[in-house]
Amino acid sequence: MADLDLDPFLFSTLQLFAGGIVLTILSRQPVNWRDFLLDKYTLIYGLARVGTGAFFTAALVHVVASSASMLGIFNVTVGILIAIALHRKLPGRRELVGHLLIAAGFLALCLHLEGGFRNPAVIYMLASEVCVVVSTLAAEKHPQNQGDNSARRAYLTGVLLTVSGFLTVLVTLGLHATSVAVFGMGPGNDPSVLLSHLFRPDIWIAGALFGIFLRGPVVYFSLRAIQQAGGQSYLAFSAFLPFLSLGLERAAAAIGFDSGIQTTSVQVMIGLVMVIGSLWVLACQQNWPIADWIARGARAKS
Repeated sequence: MADLDLDPFLFSTLQLFAGGIVLTILSRQPVNWRDFLLDKYTLIYGLARVGTGAFFTAALVHVVASSASMLGIFNVTVGILIAIALHRKLPGRRELVGHLLIAAGFLALCLHLEGGFRNPAVIYMLASEVCVVVSTLAAEKHPQNQGDNSARRAYLTGVLLTVSGFLTVLVTLGLHATSVAVFGMGPGNDPSVLLSHLFRPDIWIAGALFGIFLRGPVVYFSLRAIQQAGGQSYLAFSAFLPFLSLGLERAAAAIGFDSGIQTTSVQVMIGLVMVIGSLWVLACQQNWPIADWIARGARAKS
């Protein structure tokens, strides 16, 4: 964002509003303002998504996106820990093998960060992962995310994005006011910087395009995947995303956008171990035959 001179708050907020408003209109569903203001699942989802973005962005000050995303694979295990706390039910022994691989990979990744466990990215990403799990659970339980009605899901996506946009604005303004009250006005909280970006048409155009053609469809298909596969399986399958980030980083570096912080080959290998753990969890949850084959083979060798 810094290399492109795009204000991350404004750019992200524009994406949320643009994607949300367009999908709400395209759904051709009657707009009920209670869906925006009073539905508990919508508000929980919106607050959790704001937290996810805020903590992830804070982590990016200390690590590159691919490293942060690899740490984020731990949300698969965070999800099962929250499920255990809520339902008092342990996963099967075979599934635990995958979670142990993920947890071991997370600890190894932390050790390979600059400063190890003292790197602020560790706590930021743990907070972000909790928010990801909460938003996924809210999406899974949301009454309007049940069934296969595409128009209804498009409307829900629009509502969730729009509410997330409003909550992002409210939370950001609250944090700014707190910062000014505690530290006084300074370069870090000078509103003139944001105001200068408000009058840049390139940011508005870029934010709108990303929201309409990327953020909106991604959230729509995420909601669909969560409804069809379940929240835990969705989290496990999303373990592939860090390698998409890694590929985009390498492509950006090739054309001159270099953050100066690189993901090492050791971190990539650790990330692959965590992906294998996530795939094992997914195979166990979805009862894929390969999980039975591997388990029988391991018993035979022992």
